[in-house]
Amino acid sequence: MKVKIEILYTPGCRGFPKALKTVREAVGELGVEAEIIPVEVRSEEDALKLRFPGSPTVRVNGEDIEPALAGGGLRCRLYRHPDGLKDYPPREPVRRAIETAFGGRR
Repeated sequence: MKVKIEILYTPGCRGFPKALKTVREAVGELGVEAEIIPVEVRSEEDALKLRFPGSPTVRVNGEDIEPALAGGGLRCRLYRHPDGLKDYPPREPVRRAIETAFGGRR
């Protein structure tokens, strides 16, 4: 089984490279087969069509790793880390989402 991981982002937000690194590290740690797909969101129309809550957004098999707050569009997204808010997701929610996609099994 292969999991599909999309990282939706806008070029103006700096969290994308860190989100991509976090996803790659989680995939490597779990030893799973994954297709990692960067998706650039360029317009408000794209954001609406993609139900984009902000950049970066990580989706595993179409599901956001963290339920998004209301709103969205072409804005930067913040995630809670143990040491405060950062512009990329922490590894644990990424790992959990991947494990869930595999039904808790790899």
